[in-house]
Amino acid sequence: MTYRWDFGDSQTSTLLSPLHIYRQIGVYTVTLIAGNTVGTNMATATACVTVTQPLTGSVVIQPGVGVTLTFNAGFVAVVVFPSDLSLAPLTTTYQLLSSDDITGSFHPIGASFSLQALASDGTEVTHFEQVYTITIHYELSALAGLDEHSLKLYYWNTATNLWQPIDGVLDIDNHTLTVSLNHMTRFALLAQPWHTYLPFVSR
Repeated sequence: MTYRWDFGDSQTSTLLSPLHIYRQIGVYTVTLIAGNTVGTNMATATACVTVTQPLTGSVVIQPGVGVTLTFNAGFVAVVVFPSDLSLAPLTTTYQLLSSDDITGSFHPIGASFSLQALASDGTEVTHFEQVYTITIHYELSALAGLDEHSLKLYYWNTATNLWQPIDGVLDIDNHTLTVSLNHMTRFALLAQPWHTYLPFVSR
């Protein structure tokens, strides 16, 4: 089977079940063309998506104080800078991004997002001498068919054009993942599907 989604905002996808983020306010019509060796079928949902506000924001983060960034229902990130951060306070801009380029066996939880920090003079800060923390709060319902134990936060490595995992602490009971890192870029919370293994029977 082949699939081609047209999201009505000049963006497309060939995935079976893509996650798409609209960046502009508006009303959108979505079209899907599915095909196989026999032929193709097209389905169109007219004006089925209404975007009232972009999933972006900007906050000033003081040292040692956690700021909650709410991207959407069930996907929240808490960012905490160290108390002795010399560049503080920092204006941090966050944006929910499309996950259409995430392929392979990994699936995004929520969506990918970017963080950008600006010093008081407007200079962009991409790396820090000290680490800061990001705690992701996720809903269990977002993990349907996925292995919660495989959850990791990844960052986009612009040098290799690959997603790189970040070591973190996964709290299964409270559905949180906490990581410490020293840079800001694009991130994604990813998990792998559950694998079903048939028992081996010796006769």
